[in-house]
Amino acid sequence: MRDKALAVFGVALAGLITVASGGCGDIVDAEAEKQFLGAVGQSSLTVFPAFVRNGEAAEYDPAATRRISEFLLKEKLAAQVHQADQHVPLAGKWHHNQARMFRESATTFGEYVVSADVESEYALLAEYLIGGRGAVDGIHCYVVDQEGRTVFAVLLNSHHKPFSRAKPQSPADCTEVLVDILRDRLRPAAK
Repeated sequence: MRDKALAVFGVALAGLITVASGGCGDIVDAEAEKQFLGAVGQSSLTVFPAFVRNGEAAEYDPAATRRISEFLLKEKLAAQVHQADQHVPLAGKWHHNQARMFRESATTFGEYVVSADVESEYALLAEYLIGGRGAVDGIHCYVVDQEGRTVFAVLLNSHHKPFSRAKPQSPADCTEVLVDILRDRLRPAAK
C-alpha cells in the first residue's frame, strides 16, 4: 500500500512540476525548449487531431485540431498553423502510471514527426485520457521540433487546479482546458 501511495504521489508531483514550470522532467529538451519559447509567435506549427485514449480503445478528435489551430492564430502564438489530417499512431498500452504513458506518447510522437517529414518547424499533439465510466483522467500535450525533440509538454490530471476546476467531461472540454493552459504558458513568450 505504501508503494502505491508513493507512486501516486510521484505522478502527482511530476504533473505539478509539469504545469508549474516549462519542463517535464527528462522528456523536454532544455535547449530546444528555449529555442521554441523564443520563437513563439514567429514559427510554423502543425496541429494533429487529438488522440483520445479510452482504455484500450482509441479515436481521434479533428475538432480539437481546428479549435487549437484557430486559437494559436488568433492569439498570434504561431505565424503559420497547418491542420493535419493524419492520425498519429500512439499504440502504447494504458498504464496506471500516467507519467509512463506521457513519456511513451511523447517519444512516439517525436518519432512520428521525424518519419512523416513534417514541413513546419514544430508539431503539436493533444492526448486525452478517458478512464472507467467515461471520466476524463488526464490531458497531455506534446510539441516537438523537426528533429523529434520534445520542446514543450503538458501533463494534467485531477491533482492540478486547472483540471479540477474545469472538471472536463468530454474531449471538447479537454480541448478548452488545454487552450487555457497554452494561453497561460505561451502568451508570455510571444513577441
